[in-house]
Amino acid sequence: MKVQVRLGLHCRPLAESLFKPIIQENYYHDQRHFTFELDHVQAGNLISKFSSSVLAPIRSIPQNAPNWRSVMQDVVLRNREENDKVRYAGESSRSGASINRHIVEQSTIAVMNATRHDVKSGEDTFHQKDQILREVQNGETSSDLAGYPAESILLIGGYDGVSWLTALESYSPSNDVVKSLKPMHSVRSYAGVAELCGQLFVFGGGDGGAIGDGSLWYDTVVSYRPATNMWSLHPPLKTKKGALAGATWKDRIFAIGGANVIDCFSKVEMYDPQFGSWFNTRPMSQKRSCLAAAELNGTLSLISFLIIFYYRTAERFDPRERLWATIRSMSTRRGCHTLTVLDGKLYALGGYDGSTMVCSTEIYDPRLATWMVGEPMELTRGYSAAAVLQDSIYVIGGVKSNEEIVDVIECYKPGVGWKTLNLKGIGRRCICSAIVLTND
Repeated sequence: MKVQVRLGLHCRPLAESLFKPIIQENYYHDQRHFTFELDHVQAGNLISKFSSSVLAPIRSIPQNAPNWRSVMQDVVLRNREENDKVRYAGESSRSGASINRHIVEQSTIAVMNATRHDVKSGEDTFHQKDQILREVQNGETSSDLAGYPAESILLIGGYDGVSWLTALESYSPSNDVVKSLKPMHSVRSYAGVAELCGQLFVFGGGDGGAIGDGSLWYDTVVSYRPATNMWSLHPPLKTKKGALAGATWKDRIFAIGGANVIDCFSKVEMYDPQFGSWFNTRPMSQKRSCLAAAELNGTLSLISFLIIFYYRTAERFDPRERLWATIRSMSTRRGCHTLTVLDGKLYALGGYDGSTMVCSTEIYDPRLATWMVGEPMELTRGYSAAAVLQDSIYVIGGVKSNEEIVDVIECYKPGVGWKTLNLKGIGRRCICSAIVLTND
């Protein structure tokens, strides 16, 4: 949504001591940086504060007003390039806090300079800067991705019945071909995955085994760049954990819930690539692990279970309002399931209901704000992987109730239903992750 703003009053600047109480929830943990995404209450309170400090009305606005977003993005891009060089060269002596402070200082200088220089405005400039931001973050242009297979699903880590895997593979269902890509540096299962600017991010997880045993749990975060077939290391999560969910909203990644040998978590961490750090954001109302999450219509939706008590409940997080809200419950308890988005609806697939693996599916329609029982899969399974490719849902591998690891792939297409595919390219696989990169 684009809104034209007309300035009618010239107001005194507000000291931070006046506006901080209003937007306190927007501040990151360091209390020095904040997101300027206001809900209705915050906007109203800020307007009231400014209205009480009016200097004089403004009769007109310059036609070529500075494009603040362009100025800020230029500064952030330059500093991101410098910071990445420092971080990947191994010069760890420069702290994240000093880098963030450097960005803010340079941003302030740029904004001051912008008051003396016209910056080209207009929608074309906005789109151009967004494209540059994506390309610089990737270290490539969109044309560099042309050789990456468009009709493929990425499979990350997991267990094949014999070994815990470091593998990253590209799977094409159309010809049942698996292509091995550069593996991760360590085995990883129960991990969260998300896409950001055409790259695959993998965070958390463990080295195999059950959640409650002596497995090693990770806080490490790595990303894979298809154009170079290389992995990069990023700042770690704040907590070592697995069985978490991952999702992307705009240009940020959310690591949601999870558990380790000590505890189960309601906390939610957010990765902001402009600052290169993870920040705590509003937690869920309940502790959840072995959960699944997906972005739908600008909000994050999830369902899950907590160690022993399996949930029918589902929550929705609106990053713009920074609020969690409970949505209507499902008819079946489930955890260790998958969650995908197809045609504007959420599909909850399979999982464990507290006593057995299930083949049931439920579909959430946000327009009706309700769950509907969908056509069941042909195979009961949990700990599977699922992804949407070319308007179809693919469910890969998993575990049956008798702990048998599955090598079966099922495909669902609206109007057609579920079909078991005679595909054996992947083989047995469970507790892995799957994702389709959009290459946007």
